Amino acid sequence: MFLWTRADHPEVARAADPAQARTITWKALSTHFPRQREVWAPGAGETIADLSLSAFDRVTKPAEGHHAMPILARLLTRYRGIFSSPNWMLGPEAEVWLPFADPDVIACALRVPLSAHEGNSYYRAMLDHGAPDVARLPSTNDPGERPEPGPQRKTSPAALASLAESIAGSDEVCALLGPRLLAALRDPELRARQTRWSGPLYVLQWASMLARWQDEYRSRLSWEPLT
Repeated sequence: MFLWTRADHPEVARAADPAQARTITWKALSTHFPRQREVWAPGAGETIADLSLSAFDRVTKPAEGHHAMPILARLLTRYRGIFSSPNWMLGPEAEVWLPFADPDVIACALRVPLSAHEGNSYYRAMLDHGAPDVARLPSTNDPGERPEPGPQRKTSPAALASLAESIAGSDEVCALLGPRLLAALRDPELRARQTRWSGPLYVLQWASMLARWQDEYRSRLSWEPLT
């Protein structure tokens, strides 16, 4: 993942200062979704975005000035969870091999200039060297139109109904959502349409986890409204 070309790489190289560079990468990772209306209640999205950017700045500040800052920022935030998930799912019963998460591979990749990643050429060269048969397979990172995604368990009616049920049981979490997602909690057809896009699905998944967490620890925590 950290070998691919990312849209923020050239923008970061032209940033006026490290703070602007971090903001560019944060926007790429957050897909600008925290500020979309209809999804969040008034003020909620902006507050979450500000908290997220502040935390992102704090965690990624050690990478300030490094030529591969966008890659390090992803390693320090998103990828540390992605890389460990196969072990959570399959280990310890199965031996899990993650060649691209090997420390030596990561250290080597960080020495390569970002410009060498353009067009995913570095990723393709690495994959072709290690697994040429896999390298010849089509990738979702290839340019051009992507095929329609097939059915997924996470967007099945049962899975979406479970998300909606947990969210609807928390007035505090519902108060963070905008009219579009609140309507989706009550309407299975609207819910199915909304979650064809990753943005609304991510928010519903996040809201469901927050509601379940709140329910589990309600007796030990005080809830402070965001807005």
